[in-house]
Amino acid sequence: MPDPSPAPPRWTLEPAQLDALELLASGLCATARFGPPDPADPLRPELLVDASTAGAAAQAGALELRDPEGTLLATVHVTGTTIEVAGDRTRVDGTVTVDVRPARADAIAARRELPTRLADRLRDGRVRLGHLTDRSLHGPDIAALAAAARAHAPGAPQLLLVLAVTADDRRLALQRAVRRALEHLPDDVGVDLDVVQLPPAPLEFGGERDHALLLRLGATATTVPRPPGVQPPPVALDADASREGAALAASIRAGDELTATQTEAALPEVVAALRPAYPLRRDRGAVLLFTGLPGSGKSTIARAVRDRLVATTGRPVTLLDGDLVRQHLSSGLTFSREDRDRNVSRIGFVAAEIARHGGLALCAPIAPFDAVRRQVRAMAEATGAGFRLVHVATSLAVCEARDPKGLYARARAGHLTGLTGVDDPYEPPTDAEVVLDTDEVGLDDAVQRVVDSLAEAGWWADPGVLRSGGVGGDGQ
Repeated sequence: MPDPSPAPPRWTLEPAQLDALELLASGLCATARFGPPDPADPLRPELLVDASTAGAAAQAGALELRDPEGTLLATVHVTGTTIEVAGDRTRVDGTVTVDVRPARADAIAARRELPTRLADRLRDGRVRLGHLTDRSLHGPDIAALAAAARAHAPGAPQLLLVLAVTADDRRLALQRAVRRALEHLPDDVGVDLDVVQLPPAPLEFGGERDHALLLRLGATATTVPRPPGVQPPPVALDADASREGAALAASIRAGDELTATQTEAALPEVVAALRPAYPLRRDRGAVLLFTGLPGSGKSTIARAVRDRLVATTGRPVTLLDGDLVRQHLSSGLTFSREDRDRNVSRIGFVAAEIARHGGLALCAPIAPFDAVRRQVRAMAEATGAGFRLVHVATSLAVCEARDPKGLYARARAGHLTGLTGVDDPYEPPTDAEVVLDTDEVGLDDAVQRVVDSLAEAGWWADPGVLRSGGVGGDGQ
C-alpha cells in the first residue's frame, strides 16, 4: 500500500495574517484563496510562512491555520509555493476552507453586518461616495468628507465610510472615535459604516485594493487616489483638511500635547475616546535597555537609575538584570549566539509588556548584537511606550582591569570561552540615545544623563522633578 500523505503542518497566524483570513472569510475577495498579488483581484492576500513549514505543507498538500490559542481557523489546500519571496519567508498558494472566522469585536457599528450583506443592501441604485480610513477622523476630515459627498451627489449626498482596522488591542478605541466623529456630519449627508480588518496592501497597487473594496461594498465612486485612467475617477478631498486631520491623528497616537490650533480642530469626544488607548506621553510606560561589555558598569548604573525613578516619579519601576533573568526567565539557555539573542528577546518582551501597562522597565543584559537590540526597540515602540538605548561604552581595557566577577581572568587563562569582548563579538550600537564611558563619567552624572534623556523626550511632565530628587528624594 502507498504511504499515506503526511499530516498537514500547523501555522500560527500573525496579527496581519489574521486580518488576511478575515478578509477571505468575509466573502469580499473574488475567490477564497491565498496567492500572489494580482491586479485582476487586488483584494487577494498573500500567506508567507517559514521555509520548513512551506516545505511540509507542499508535501502534505495542506496547511492548517490556527490562532495564537491553537484553535483551527482554516485549512489551505496547497497548490504551490514560492521560495524566498520576502526575506526568509516562502509564499504558500492555495484555496482556503474556513472552519471558524477570526474573532471580531466591532462595537462601533450601529448595524453589525457581514460586508457581503452590507454590499447587498447598498445595491439600491443610490449614488454613494466611498472613503476608507485607518485613522481617527477630526473636524477638518468631517468637513472635507461632507463637501466631497455633496459634490458627488448634490441632490442626496451619501457617504460609505469603511474603517480599516488591524488585529490590535487598540482597535475598539479607534472604532468608538470614528463613530463619535461621524455624529458631526451635517444632517443632509447620509452615511453607512462598516469595519473591515485589512492586512497591509502590496505597495504596487495598494490604492487599487482599497478602491476595489469600496466598490464591492456599494460605492459608486471613491476618494482613493489611483493611477490615471481607472474608472470611475476619484473624488478629491480637500488636501489641506486631510493633512490637518492626519497630523492631528498622528499627534494623538504619539501622545503629544495638542497645540492650540490642533485643540481648536479636534472634536473633544473623539479625543476622549482615543485617550484610554493613546494616553499622553507623560502617562505612558518606557523601556530602558542598557548594553555594554561585561564589567562596563551597566548594572550599577541601571540600579542607580531605578532608585532615582522610584524616589522621584511614583511610577512602578522594574529592573530586569541580565544575571537574574538568566536564573529564572532564561534558565536552560546556553551562551550560543542564538540563545543569547533569545535571552535578550525574552527580556524585551517582558519589558514591553510592563511598559504597555504604564510601568518603567530597566533592562541590563550585555545585548551584544545590533539586530536583537533593534527588535527590543520595535517591541517597546509597538506598544506606544518610550524607549531609550543606553550604551555603557566603557573600553575593554578598563572592563578587564576591573573584572569584578573574574570572567576576563578565566577567559585569558583558557578556562572560559565565549566571553563577549574576548572571543565573542560585541557590536557597538550606532543608535543609542545615551552613551556613557564610566571611566570618564561618574555614577551621579551617568544617572542624571539617563533621566534627563527620558524627561527631555517628554515621558514625564516636569524634568525638574527628576533633577531635584522630588519630594522626599535624595537627589542622587
